[in-house]
Amino acid sequence: MNELTELLNARAERGTPRGADDVYDAATRLSQNAQAVRSANSDRQSTDEPIGTLMSLNRDGRNTSTSRWLTIAAAMLLITAGIGMVRLLDRPTDAPAASSGVPAAPSGVPATPDTWTQLTPPPLTPRVQYLSIPTPSGLFVWGRSGSDTARADGAFLDNEGQWRTLPDAPLDATLGDAVGVWTGSEVVVMNGSDSVYVAAFDPTSFTWRSLPQPATISHATNATSRLYAIDDHVVLSNLNDSSGDGQLQILDIKTSTWTSSSSAPVGVGMNMVRLTASDNALYAMFTTSSTYEDPCGDLQPIYRYDITANSWTSLAIDSPFMHWTPGLFSWAGDRLILAGGHDCLSGNPVSYAVALDPLTLTWATLAKAPAGLSTAGVGIYEDAIWTGANLITLQADGRPVTYTPSTNTWHVGPTFLPANETIQATPVAWFADKLVVWSAGVQRDEGNGKWSCCDTKDEAFAYSPALN
Repeated sequence: MNELTELLNARAERGTPRGADDVYDAATRLSQNAQAVRSANSDRQSTDEPIGTLMSLNRDGRNTSTSRWLTIAAAMLLITAGIGMVRLLDRPTDAPAASSGVPAAPSGVPATPDTWTQLTPPPLTPRVQYLSIPTPSGLFVWGRSGSDTARADGAFLDNEGQWRTLPDAPLDATLGDAVGVWTGSEVVVMNGSDSVYVAAFDPTSFTWRSLPQPATISHATNATSRLYAIDDHVVLSNLNDSSGDGQLQILDIKTSTWTSSSSAPVGVGMNMVRLTASDNALYAMFTTSSTYEDPCGDLQPIYRYDITANSWTSLAIDSPFMHWTPGLFSWAGDRLILAGGHDCLSGNPVSYAVALDPLTLTWATLAKAPAGLSTAGVGIYEDAIWTGANLITLQADGRPVTYTPSTNTWHVGPTFLPANETIQATPVAWFADKLVVWSAGVQRDEGNGKWSCCDTKDEAFAYSPALN
């Protein structure tokens, strides 16, 4: 951590750069720092594909780094599901149109690009802070946060557009607040506040099975935990939990055994960890202790965790823009993208957007992002979804934001919400080439500076992105 210490001290002496020109000049400084990091890690090997390679679902549902699978996956969907996948999100519904004026999709008519259509909601009580996980055979919805006891239930939307109620899960029935991930064959779900429950759901057999508990942690909740599928392993992070020990818990799917990772790097804070993952690595953006008053911390170093080597590797000492909290930190096929958010000192929204290549350890400045870009997941869910061609997220005002690396362009779509509503703690899923959201947790502006919180919508919507 010598480089971190030196840069912290240097910043304390010279103050903080101001203005767009200053922060863009900082990119040059970070490029020089990256050269030093790259030299120190010259013997590091990686299996990531070069920039420009697309990702898609392979036959077991996991992302691959070959554009060839885009064509193969599309063909297999048409062969195995007929036109069901195309139809499923455009099914007619007997429910009236949403209060926001979003129309129900007419029968047999594909959704118009850059529009929302209304879907049939699942047979569940409206909720917030639940799981919404796509699989090749359907959309898995389970759990919720709330004060009542009926929280550990779920439903499954198959590729023909039919909802099925999930069987009871061998999980903590008093805590629907959970984390989950698709492994390529099952949906692994974990929850529990005093002890951790782990189970896997198989969409083919439509059954659950219990999995062993990790020995070193006592809880797994949607608020502080994250779950990722990486290289035939399930990786649980409790790094955002102040009581954590800085280790990841790793489940080997083939052997059903748990191990602990090496500890996270020394000198970084654990209270504001941002995480994202590729197929073969976990990426984390930490904070460091500030040498002077700074609400965002001083540096935000980025590391990569490699399961095979059980090691953390420094990729960058900081983002190119100092005292910046990105609204989006996400993996996008072959690079990390940081965008939007706000300036820590002034609180003003910013349009910064940069990409970090984990192979060359170099930064690239991207087209400016929508000012103040932030996500509706409020840190509970992934900042954005990589579809294989685009990075897509949903803002709190209900507007989808798409970034297309191949054209270096941003697009802001229409909202499905009335003007006086915003959403939070609401998951979104990329399913059947659409962004799907159900039961949004709503805050409503009642006027005179008063907001009501927190209602739920018993409605489901799907967004068809604009054509590239």
